[in-house]
Amino acid sequence: FILNTIIGTVEMKMSSINYKDIDPTKITSGASLKYRKFLMNVDFEGEVRSNDPEAIALAERTIKAVTDNAINGAGLDSVKLSNVIGKTLCNSDATEKLMINAQFNSLFESIRTNLEDEYERLMAIWVEEGSIPENKPLDPFNVIATIDVSGSMQAANVMNPAILLGIIVTKLSKLGNTFITFSTAPTLITINPDDNIFDIFLQVKNSGWGGSTDIDKANRKLAGMMRDYKKINPDFSGQVNHIIFTDGQFNKGFCTGWYDSLVTFSYYDYSEAFNVDKDTDVWNTAVNRMEKYFTNHDLSMPNTVFWNMNANSPGFPTTGDMKGLQLAEGLSHGMLVSILTNACEYKEDENGVMKASISPVESFQKTIYHPYFDEVTKMVHSTAEGVYATESNRLFAANFIEFVNS
Repeated sequence: FILNTIIGTVEMKMSSINYKDIDPTKITSGASLKYRKFLMNVDFEGEVRSNDPEAIALAERTIKAVTDNAINGAGLDSVKLSNVIGKTLCNSDATEKLMINAQFNSLFESIRTNLEDEYERLMAIWVEEGSIPENKPLDPFNVIATIDVSGSMQAANVMNPAILLGIIVTKLSKLGNTFITFSTAPTLITINPDDNIFDIFLQVKNSGWGGSTDIDKANRKLAGMMRDYKKINPDFSGQVNHIIFTDGQFNKGFCTGWYDSLVTFSYYDYSEAFNVDKDTDVWNTAVNRMEKYFTNHDLSMPNTVFWNMNANSPGFPTTGDMKGLQLAEGLSHGMLVSILTNACEYKEDENGVMKASISPVESFQKTIYHPYFDEVTKMVHSTAEGVYATESNRLFAANFIEFVNS
């Protein structure tokens, strides 16, 4: 209580009905979202909550902050935001939607700025090391999203976060603000990035979903888009990021290539699909087919990210050392910048496949040993506790980090 009073948190001002000292532009992102109805002076039915002149004045200040893009949203939890948007889709309260849209725009701009800064950092390193063409960092804004909004996503309660992350990626993209629906018949859907988040969210949610999740058809749809783009830009190599937001429940053909089955593949029974005998017909994974398909069409294989939104549904779409692929798991946007900037160069493998020189394990290492975390690492080492209790362990960890960053 004493600390909150000294700091002057918005909760203290709200509980004391101190409207006049509340500055909407100084409230944290989370508090602005949580107390949006209070700030807008409306109740849960969307009606005026108070006739107090100070409460009305606070609502006017809040609306001005929203229209001036001065409301905070950069620090928002994207999962909470996505669920608020999902619940508010049919809400007729225009002022509440206005505020939520402003917070989304603030969050989106912060992600875009962070991505631009990281790409500039990587490009500066590339220039410093001689600007070798084949080592040029992959442009993180050359990205397309495939969004799974199948029934299993709804059952796992991860549909809203997947839609929001897919929208963020699609708005970031230089490739036409288009995403792919993940269904029995995947289609390309183009959004207007200038629309408000509610209109875009509803467009995505009302797209033609249904049936199963066919990874092969989704990749063919992506390849077709890339071929069309190459006709306009002959130098286009197909070096793009492709993020698949899903719950990991693909068709059984994902790993086995058996197209006559519509049974969802269970990752708990992966021994058959990942048969170690690669000479058999069973070993025909979607990744193998992806490599062949894009190569046959004279395209580089996209840097493909399998982003599992459902931690209760563990997936094994690839091995940890396979190049050109990344794995991510979770609901938050926090991993997005590292995922889009981990792939630095493309190289041709022994089979003639041009792919990003990054594997799931290397992507993980790059993320946790990013220079941004150096001070945290030093602090952890200095505790000399747990695994860092011995000098030999501390030295090994320091040398490993230096090796990864080299």
